[in-house]
Amino acid sequence: MKVSVALLAGGQSSRMGRSKASLEVEGEPLLYRNIRLLQTRFDEILVSVPRQGLPIPLPEEIRLIPDPVDFQGPLIGIEATLSASLNPKCLIIAADIPMQDLGLIDSLLAVAGRAEITVVSFGGQRDEPLFGVYDRLVLLSLQSLRESGERRVLQLLALCRAERIVLNKPWWFMNLNTSEDYRQFIERLEQWREKQPSQTT
Repeated sequence: MKVSVALLAGGQSSRMGRSKASLEVEGEPLLYRNIRLLQTRFDEILVSVPRQGLPIPLPEEIRLIPDPVDFQGPLIGIEATLSASLNPKCLIIAADIPMQDLGLIDSLLAVAGRAEITVVSFGGQRDEPLFGVYDRLVLLSLQSLRESGERRVLQLLALCRAERIVLNKPWWFMNLNTSEDYRQFIERLEQWREKQPSQTT
């Protein structure tokens, strides 16, 4: 099954106070770090960006997909990248998730053929819609939600055939929304590296 990857980096980063894409993690910008790992597995990587672009340059082979309207939430980025993708399915990942686990991604891909949307549900209690595989078949539902003014991604799951894989939440799975989130992640990462080096990138 051919799958593209779309990293959603079109947010305003207002709570962080600076671009999340350029946050440094172990010596490289967060967005570079995610792209580097995902390039080992996927041939096409798209990045959803604001119309004015990002403050850091990206490799030429990365496809930048500007949001048609800035800062309107992730649904518009999902719609834009799915429409532009060369493959019928896209692994959608929020660009501010600071680490990637190829084993977790493989678990998603293993069942992604059975549904229009496949997401992780940690503990069976909370769906993570910005870490999932989306089929282009959901584009009509995305358009309908956009036209109605709806911005919540969970509403898309309610409209489509969705599959969930239930897992325990890894320590690193978080969104870096604020400077405190970033500080806590770096602290946890350093502690984890001391105990379990070279397991996850």
